[in-house]
Amino acid sequence: MPKGRLVDFLEQPDRFVPIFDSITSYLEPADIVKLGRVSQKLGGVYSKAQQTQWNINTALQKFFLDPIKFRNKLGEASGIISGRFALDFLDRRPT
Repeated sequence: MPKGRLVDFLEQPDRFVPIFDSITSYLEPADIVKLGRVSQKLGGVYSKAQQTQWNINTALQKFFLDPIKFRNKLGEASGIISGRFALDFLDRRPT
């Protein structure tokens, strides 16, 4: 891989996860989708960003040992997650 190719960090997100996350965290969701349409090699950028930056179970692990069980109970009670946590999660800020 030639040095200095920014696109390599985006084309191979599993190899460069911290760098990929750092680059894509500066992009709006619509821009990530557009980036994925630039070439076939970048086609998976949005789905990888979803996995690494919008994973609700990972975010909830800070508060619950079993976030899936919590979400199931929340659904049974017709509850929702709101407030600062929800806003930070959707904006991809640290929760």
